[in-house]
Amino acid sequence: MRLAREVSLLRAHGHPQAHRYTPWQIQQEAALTREHLSAAQAHLAALVSGAIGACLDEQAAKRFGALIDAHLDPDS
Repeated sequence: MRLAREVSLLRAHGHPQAHRYTPWQIQQEAALTREHLSAAQAHLAALVSGAIGACLDEQAAKRFGALIDAHLDPDS
């Protein structure tokens, strides 16, 4: 059952042929996918926290603005 869940995870995140992978490949790719999803969730949480802080404090608003500008800069 675990492999079926991992195949489903992979297919939902850009691996349409995951059902053809070997069990080892499924496990490895699913672990990487979970790492990427966790990192993205942590990044989003930091941005939301910064946005909330920006609503409450002028200095936090400036820091948040700089953070967003850095994210939007293609050279960073």
